[in-house]
Amino acid sequence: MADTLTLPAVTNWSADPVLAWLIGDGRMITNPVSFGTEFGRELLAAGAPVWRVRLGQRILDPLIGAEGVIWRREQAMAEHTSVPHGYRDTPMYEGSPGQHVIETQRPYRQRLDRLDPQRHHTLLFELAAEGATDYLCLPAVLTDGAVQLVAYATDRPGGFTDSDLARFDEVNRLLVPILEVITVRLTMSRLLETYLGRGIAHQVLAGAFRRGDVQFIKAAIMYADLRGYTELTARLEPPEVLDALSDFFGAVVEAVEGADGEVLKFMGDAVLALFPAPPDAGAEAACAAAMDAVTASLAGMAAVNAQRAEAGQETLDFGLTLDLGYVAYGNVGGPDRLDFTAIGSAVNKVSRMQELCKSLGEPVLMSHLVARFCGGPVETCGVFALRGLPAPVEVFRPARAGAD
Repeated sequence: MADTLTLPAVTNWSADPVLAWLIGDGRMITNPVSFGTEFGRELLAAGAPVWRVRLGQRILDPLIGAEGVIWRREQAMAEHTSVPHGYRDTPMYEGSPGQHVIETQRPYRQRLDRLDPQRHHTLLFELAAEGATDYLCLPAVLTDGAVQLVAYATDRPGGFTDSDLARFDEVNRLLVPILEVITVRLTMSRLLETYLGRGIAHQVLAGAFRRGDVQFIKAAIMYADLRGYTELTARLEPPEVLDALSDFFGAVVEAVEGADGEVLKFMGDAVLALFPAPPDAGAEAACAAAMDAVTASLAGMAAVNAQRAEAGQETLDFGLTLDLGYVAYGNVGGPDRLDFTAIGSAVNKVSRMQELCKSLGEPVLMSHLVARFCGGPVETCGVFALRGLPAPVEVFRPARAGAD
């Protein structure tokens, strides 16, 4: 338990148990929070005078500039931390121990009972206020030249000894290659999630990357299309078009992921998303999730359009279509260039139903199967022949407020 972890009385500890753990069980832990937790505990068990350990990593991520974990002796688990892009231009970084270590690739050590407001960063004052007496930050230089951070703080009276500093340096030599493996795996996972989506990324990392690797699943399919895109590109400059697409995609993706759906792909000005039917809940759960995403998309786009109108930008019109069916979900493409996608009659139908969204002036249309299983009130819009489909289909819309 966390409350049994106390600072050892030993002052001349050995790094050997920590090194043995790093080359044994430690290197098998790929989750940064789990690794940081166990690393802190191993140091403490070996007699290291640690109160706080921070492992900082810079990764390739569209939203996060850097992240890391902080372990404290009194906590059961390490905590995950992150900072946005551009953090290096903020007071958080400027003049910090991290800046010194990253830019010089040299260690930084500071006794916390000797701080000068004119020279020392606010982080050091914050640690001192929490009871820390000494601080050490070491560089972890990766093979590509990137510098990560490994920082230790103690609350032992008198701070670190020269022997402590030597032991931490010894640990760092073996810790760095393990941190590099964790960083590479984390970066690869984040990039795959960014470009493929979370669910698909996990499948690819698990080995589903051969051409023809497919599974057949029942799912609700949602197709979101930005209307008037061709006219938009004729009226606006390319950066403005990209801003419009980003506004539209941002609202829809947030809605899909918030309903536990999977964004399969962006197709020009459209988004194709999938909501798998859980084995224990079936069509009802898939359709309910898809409808949740529709509701959130409508709310998100209303907010987007309000912001665009306030900024003097054109508001955006769009259509959302839904169907339910079995799809082949997996890899297609050439031998060395693949795409993870879904194919099936439901995918074809939702794209054809978009033409009805435009002609009927309806923002949301669904097939009879979604109307049956979605659990909400719906109204029929009629039966229509759709281009490329063998038989006419009946389409529905969500019931108007106040309708009988």
